[in-house]
Amino acid sequence: MAEKTQAPEKSWKAPLGIVLDVIVRDGKILLLKRKGEVFRGLWGFPGGKIEFGEGLKEAALREALEETGVECEFVALRGVASEIVKPENPDAPEQDKHFLLFICSLKPKSLATSHSVEGEIEWFDLDKLPEKMVPSDKLLVTEFTGESKHVVPSHSIFLRQSGQDYFIESFHG
Repeated sequence: MAEKTQAPEKSWKAPLGIVLDVIVRDGKILLLKRKGEVFRGLWGFPGGKIEFGEGLKEAALREALEETGVECEFVALRGVASEIVKPENPDAPEQDKHFLLFICSLKPKSLATSHSVEGEIEWFDLDKLPEKMVPSDKLLVTEFTGESKHVVPSHSIFLRQSGQDYFIESFHG
């Protein structure tokens, strides 16, 4: 009798959910000069990982406060982008990075910022962006600021499972 063999289990790779905070006031945009592994030394939007169990709006507001010290109001989800960062050497041991970016428009309650462990924080005129900027963020500034009318509805849906059935516990638009 032949021995049954199982196919090797495939490793699960999934994009990382990230909020990008587009914070604009009086013709200026708030940017962060990254100190971390990804995009080190480049200016870009404040933002970061969406934590497990956290809604989009909560993640955007939390990241803005953590990274800049600025309290904000959530205005709108402006767009969603899939971003893949490939290593310089395709044969290198590090893997591609895949981010699912949720571009959120926030309204700051003040212009005052605080120190951030994530990097330097600065307000820039929309028409005088820094030269060394995350390329995709620079593109997104043009796409999602100014007179752009991009607004994507976002909802938080919480379900409760009971056996094989699922019930809506809450729905927020």
